[in-house]
Amino acid sequence: MSEASAAGGEAARGSAAAPLVLIEPRVGKGRGHYDELADAVLVGFAEHTRSAVMVGGLAEPPTGWSATSLGMDLAWIRHGAPGARSEREACGLAGTAGHALILTARAAHALALARPGLSRELLERTSLLFHWPPRSAFERCLHRVAARARRHCLALATTDAVRDSLRAVGWRRVRRIAYPVIAPPPPQATSFRHVLMAGSLRFNKGLADLAALIERWSARGEATPILLQSSTKHPSRHGRREGPLLRRIEAAGYPLLREHEGTLDRAAYRGNFRGAITLAAYDPRTFGGQVSGVALDAILSGSPIVASEDTEPAKLVREFGCGVVVRFGDVASLDEAVRSSRDDWESLSARARTAAATLASRHHPGSFVADAFGPA
Repeated sequence: MSEASAAGGEAARGSAAAPLVLIEPRVGKGRGHYDELADAVLVGFAEHTRSAVMVGGLAEPPTGWSATSLGMDLAWIRHGAPGARSEREACGLAGTAGHALILTARAAHALALARPGLSRELLERTSLLFHWPPRSAFERCLHRVAARARRHCLALATTDAVRDSLRAVGWRRVRRIAYPVIAPPPPQATSFRHVLMAGSLRFNKGLADLAALIERWSARGEATPILLQSSTKHPSRHGRREGPLLRRIEAAGYPLLREHEGTLDRAAYRGNFRGAITLAAYDPRTFGGQVSGVALDAILSGSPIVASEDTEPAKLVREFGCGVVVRFGDVASLDEAVRSSRDDWESLSARARTAAATLASRHHPGSFVADAFGPA
């Protein structure tokens, strides 16, 4: 264990004594990155506490969780059950001796905690992990109204932009942490297999550009395989704006398009990154200043990425040289980025493998505990 991790461990033993309470209502509902985040946080705390309570979407952990084999006394409570109907009640499960951590916090959580009923001591033992800057005036207003939470709770920020935005609305205790990830084994060299669109097919994840790209490829007889992790055949699973774009992808009839029909387990999901150029050309108006789990997973698996300007994935590309940065909404730029990535596959994939080792250390669950609860 590193010196920083050891220091974080001492703080964790003091501030996160039994029980540690983790709160994430979407855990266990088939939302992969929410499940993996909770799993990673439990792994990070396993060396420092033997007792934890998970307030999630199920009454018991999903199958395949590494945290279930850590030897922890891990209790599961379904969010909405008696005693955990709200985040305030769930935080109360920690009592005055434990620590509560809301894993995907928003302004509304801060507002709920600021209401009368929770002691200052318990608020000081409550942390909120923020993944997005407060973008709207309404969100910023909620933060400012939540004065007790801003004074006493610990705000954890996954990026510099999130940290700065929280300080701007008055949070006193803010720490910048690295999003915790359980990294796969070090990636091995492999040949190019396909372009990959991992995760959900959403408008703000560049679905319009993807549809236009597939139409271009179909029209010119392109010979590049592309894999979509989500299926276009179930438009009811997507939003109003996505439906017409999904129909365009289907109508293009691109012969080298493959799709996954169902939900993938972790091994299958990670396997898709092997030999892939991963598209992370997301809308910076939505994804600017926030971590992309897909981009992290891709690089940790040795996959180069194509990222949009002014996003966190673009910063990773520039730091490690493991991909190409494009302008969001520029299909010609996206097309050229994929072509150049294929042409430079050996070099880009080698740099992605080098980056994987650095990111595995930076985002190790133990580092999360050290950063969040170690000396300031």
